[in-house]
Amino acid sequence: MGQYLQGTQKSVQAWTVHGLAVKAALQLGLQSRNASKSFPPLEQETRKRIWYGCVVLDRTLSMTFGRPSSIPDYYVRLELPSKRDFERSSAFVDDETSYLSVSFFNSTITLYKQLWNILDLLYGQNIGCDTPLSVSETVAHIFSMEQHLFTWERSLHPSLQLVSTTILNGMPLDQTSPSPQYFSWKFRVILTLRYLNLRVLLHRPVLVKFIAASRYPDRDQQDLKILQQIGMNTFNAAVVLIGAVWVYRDTALCNASMTAQAKKVQQYPARAVMALSKLDDGNRLIDRCRYSLEQFNKILVDPEADLEGLMPTLPALASARGSNPAADFSLSPIGMELGEFMMDDDLVAMIDKHGLLPHDAGSAYPL
Repeated sequence: MGQYLQGTQKSVQAWTVHGLAVKAALQLGLQSRNASKSFPPLEQETRKRIWYGCVVLDRTLSMTFGRPSSIPDYYVRLELPSKRDFERSSAFVDDETSYLSVSFFNSTITLYKQLWNILDLLYGQNIGCDTPLSVSETVAHIFSMEQHLFTWERSLHPSLQLVSTTILNGMPLDQTSPSPQYFSWKFRVILTLRYLNLRVLLHRPVLVKFIAASRYPDRDQQDLKILQQIGMNTFNAAVVLIGAVWVYRDTALCNASMTAQAKKVQQYPARAVMALSKLDDGNRLIDRCRYSLEQFNKILVDPEADLEGLMPTLPALASARGSNPAADFSLSPIGMELGEFMMDDDLVAMIDKHGLLPHDAGSAYPL
């Protein structure tokens, strides 16, 4: 249920159900090798896979909602899942695909181990109490994590190697029906997207440092030099691209090669808007993301646009969009924006207005 809800617009329910699942898993001792050793081999493997399912979802939700993880990394000590001879292949999945599926699951688990490290080193586990890292500390952590990701990539099973658009364009046309080769392509694409998502998360603090530097004319030139040296590796996703292009407006921040790169990437935010327009029609969360991207994208073609002036107006713009009512963009059935922590006054007002129970609290801003 937690896995299902995290793919819907029900963020509050996803967080609540996941918390209950983690509590139940700990109560059952799924994290413990000693607690499981008295069970038959099949049940031991089942318990292990359920525990790792909780771990992977925990990392995903922590990243998505910007909240502290529920499962500390030192709770994760079990050996990785394995394909056992006593497991029978189903009528729909052959034995080769079944083995590959386990390898895919394990690759996700080990990748999300790196996600934990990124959240820990660069985002303070989303607790919000740490002093901001210096530029040199941020860069050191990024270089270290890049090496870990490189090691992870080299460890991938040959049938799970990451793909590029060039590789996908050359994919045989007959790989479109269920078969070991079909599932191999599917797993490779999913792993690639998860890997790129982590790369965005890893390099995002560099963009934040750039934006901070653009606000202050007396910026530290040594810090700026360090940023310029690694800035080329930062810009991968639509919002990050928009922020990067915005930074490029300050010519004192960027060198010539970076400026040329900025011009090249301007086409991609518009492509992201087009992709979102074709994804899950009617989903309020996706509609809101697409509309926000549309507004941010306008700053790329308007040299006089004020990004900071645009930020407070986005909710109002969304409410006035065409013939769609404001409710189309609400992520909550009670008309509240659930992308932030709720204060006591918010909770009291919500209960007073709607007669709701306190468990309808909101989620943190995503990373």
